[in-house]
Amino acid sequence: MNDYHEKITGYAATEIVGKKAEELDILSPEDLHDITHDLNRQRYVDGKEVIIRIKDGTQKTVVISAVYVEYRGEREILATMADITDRRRIEDSLRRSNEQITGIANTIPGIVFQFYVNNSGKFGLIYVSSRVGEILGISGEISTFLTQFQSGIAPEDQERFLSSLDQAVKTESKWEFEGRFIRSDGRIIYFRTMSAPVRVSDELLFSGVILDVTAEKEADNSLQSERKFSQLLLDISPVFIVAINGKGKTLMMNRMLLDALEYSEDEVKDKDYLNTFVPAEDRERVSDIFRRIVGDSSATLNENRIVSKSGKVYLVEWRGRPVLLPSGELDFFIGIGIDISQKK
Repeated sequence: MNDYHEKITGYAATEIVGKKAEELDILSPEDLHDITHDLNRQRYVDGKEVIIRIKDGTQKTVVISAVYVEYRGEREILATMADITDRRRIEDSLRRSNEQITGIANTIPGIVFQFYVNNSGKFGLIYVSSRVGEILGISGEISTFLTQFQSGIAPEDQERFLSSLDQAVKTESKWEFEGRFIRSDGRIIYFRTMSAPVRVSDELLFSGVILDVTAEKEADNSLQSERKFSQLLLDISPVFIVAINGKGKTLMMNRMLLDALEYSEDEVKDKDYLNTFVPAEDRERVSDIFRRIVGDSSATLNENRIVSKSGKVYLVEWRGRPVLLPSGELDFFIGIGIDISQKK
């Protein structure tokens, strides 16, 4: 028995030699039975992990190996013991940490991932959370995920996807991408990746999340369609339509009014309506109308003139109505006009 045994168990050799294992209470009866059984059955025990009780009453985790040997005509047991308490504590801590990370990752409304790119350009996946099947409909198997993910990206988005990733790797900058993914069931979803790199020696580690933004994109597309439809109605309307904010700045004009005034949409944006589109001699009267609308938020019906870029004057019958904020304050007012120049 060497000194290492005393270091592990706290027992000196004089306290151990000549005593049976049952007397020492170092091993539990169950572990002692298992070790004895294995020795009798196969004549050896190889790397059995057990918990022992040491002299001060505390516990340690050790690995025991033992074998029967013949010594001076007697069958004896030659055994070794290695203290792995610290290693087991570290392993348990890492396991708990991994369980916590996995638990957190699985509560995030997306797929948490981490991959590396080494200096030779080789990619490898380190981690992907379990929501990958739910969102993308593919396996979260580490060895195949990157291939499956890239293959599922819509053909029209493939080049843009690879270009964005290549740029992020070259510049060691954030990688953000939005595109379409074709699931194995044929359903197309919109996804967005957001990740940031950290250099570790000769590897660039990207940690981030893949989000399903299908609902957001569909709502945005629907809104865009509604805007286009509304703009179409404005543009084909045979009347003049203008929106002006509370400071008298032009917000928009429809196509009919733009063509009459000989301006483009960009040219009228934020222009002072009175000083740009109303003849100088009419500005004070029109200004009074604006003040009345701002003051009592009432609809108006009036006739006043507008002038084009080339100096052509139109007499217009205007119907004006304020648009209010939830607070009751004026947001902007809108005017709908009919050219009555020929009637006068």
